[in-house]
Amino acid sequence: MLPLRSASLLFVASSVGVAATAPAYSPNTAFQKASAEAMTLEHQPENRTFAKDAWRKANSIAGGHCMECYNGMIRSSDDPKDAVKFAIEMEAAAETPVDKSTAEFYQGQNLLRQAGTDKPKPSLLKAAHAALAKSIANDADDYGAYFLDGKALALLNRNTEASAAFQEFARRAPKNHALQTRAQNFAEHPELARMKMAPPVVVTTAAGKRFNLDNMDGRVVLIDFWATWCGPCNRELPHIQKLAKMFAGQPFEIISVSSDRDVTKWQSFIDSHAMTWNQYRDVDGSIGKAFAVNAIPHYFIIDSDGALTSEDIGTDTNIDAKLKKLVKHAADSGAKSASEIASLQ
Repeated sequence: MLPLRSASLLFVASSVGVAATAPAYSPNTAFQKASAEAMTLEHQPENRTFAKDAWRKANSIAGGHCMECYNGMIRSSDDPKDAVKFAIEMEAAAETPVDKSTAEFYQGQNLLRQAGTDKPKPSLLKAAHAALAKSIANDADDYGAYFLDGKALALLNRNTEASAAFQEFARRAPKNHALQTRAQNFAEHPELARMKMAPPVVVTTAAGKRFNLDNMDGRVVLIDFWATWCGPCNRELPHIQKLAKMFAGQPFEIISVSSDRDVTKWQSFIDSHAMTWNQYRDVDGSIGKAFAVNAIPHYFIIDSDGALTSEDIGTDTNIDAKLKKLVKHAADSGAKSASEIASLQ
């Protein structure tokens, strides 16, 4: 399975199906030129919209049998309806169970995208489940399909089946997979799969502290995207400092994610401004990409269950009241759990 484009599902992909022998159309110079052009366009953000047609052209030269081209057409489709259409065509053209499974996986993934999460359409969720069930039947080792099927089943309120699907993902996926902790949480509490979750990222701060956003032990998290060169970010700094002091000693963490490239300047700024909370430099931009950040300052609030409850951009944001409510709830829940544990000892 090729890596997925959707940010929320970015970490689901499992493996890449590779043909045992080169397809007959591979030596065709026209095909080689067309596929190379499509790949180039796909990796150029300003030209990416043209990649879909370029892949379609390459597939036409290949007689409609190019699995790589179908993959590219699906990856380049911003509209999930188009992606589903291409995935159906891919399934019809596929000659191996693995290729059919890949096509069915893409159908399920993009039907889920169509269904949405706020008020999901049951008909689309059922169609996604059916496609993913076929994907699993054709390739039981494709663990990514189990996770997405668990999501579809959870949104259909079929909690027992959803829990089983998440358990199967956790059993089959590598133990260090980015979604391993989330799958285990969803297996135990499938209702969480109906919530909007933060990307399953792991960061190690400048101080060496490791954070897994799927395993924050009941703490509320404020993710603060910023940079030293950002004027509005600098104006917001006293506000962040205030929040750090306000919630000190409570179930709360601030993780400031900087897009600075100059590590010396970044570290000097942190030290000179007494930014004593968690600091991380997003060197390759992967964390910002996972959160789809395209402007700073940019804030995300994650509650004690790991759900993404708030997103704010710019200055003069009203996040204090939201944080007070969430941190109080986290503290009360933690106190209740401690009391329940003590009563059993």
